[in-house]
Amino acid sequence: MSFETISSVIAAPAALLSAFIAVFNIIIKVNRTLCSLEIAVKQLKEYIEKQSEKNGDFYDTLEDHELRISKLEYQHQDTKNDPQKK
Repeated sequence: MSFETISSVIAAPAALLSAFIAVFNIIIKVNRTLCSLEIAVKQLKEYIEKQSEKNGDFYDTLEDHELRISKLEYQHQDTKNDPQKK
């Protein structure tokens, strides 16, 4: 066997191995990124659920205040129209 044949027999598997390592490294990086994104989305979902609960409490409070204001405005309007109620 000549040197060229031996070097080509060794070079071909070495090239395949280096290509495999490069692709494998890319796959590992993509997998790591996907895992971190999955964790971030999970945390964001939990935050949104908590915030939604808080917003519901605020909306309930605002509705109560709006009802009270409406009652006061109605009473004020009623006393303006009927001087005997003052």
